[in-house]
Amino acid sequence: MLVLGCMDLDLALRIGQPILTAISSVENKRDAEKWDRSNRMSLMIIKRGVPKAFRVHLVLLSLPAQFNQFKVSYNCQRDKWTLNELISFCVQEEERMKQETTESAHFASTSKGKGKRKRKEAATKGPVQKKQHLGNDQKKKESGPPKCFFCQEPGHLKSDCPKYHAWRVKKGLPELPKTK
Repeated sequence: MLVLGCMDLDLALRIGQPILTAISSVENKRDAEKWDRSNRMSLMIIKRGVPKAFRVHLVLLSLPAQFNQFKVSYNCQRDKWTLNELISFCVQEEERMKQETTESAHFASTSKGKGKRKRKEAATKGPVQKKQHLGNDQKKKESGPPKCFFCQEPGHLKSDCPKYHAWRVKKGLPELPKTK
């Protein structure tokens, strides 16, 4: 390939074959002749095909990132695959990945803050009791006085927290206006 590039014969490798029609211009015909000559000379210089092991390597390099685990397993094996074996293994791997994604598509999870604390409390209380589902209004009424998210002390909110305002000043952040 390097030799072809130095001799300026790599035109056939760089661009596709020009298509000539009955109304092609002289310039188009000249480009087609150059391409044809380049193609013939390239084939004469190469004289043989690309080795099969190199073809397999090129195919492995062209695989997308989802096949990284597949590539690693190939590189760890002692025996090397033919191109047909590689294609069949790629098809199998693709089918496995499709099954894996359909299984994970049905998996849904929700997370609530401080879930570990609730589980520990439930474990110490004994048998599990069903919880009543409360609306947002009922939850607010039962929760009692507001609790600060910064210092966790009841009776004020984060925006009114003196510790939070002092922390912001210490960090060099702009001071927030205090709410009423």
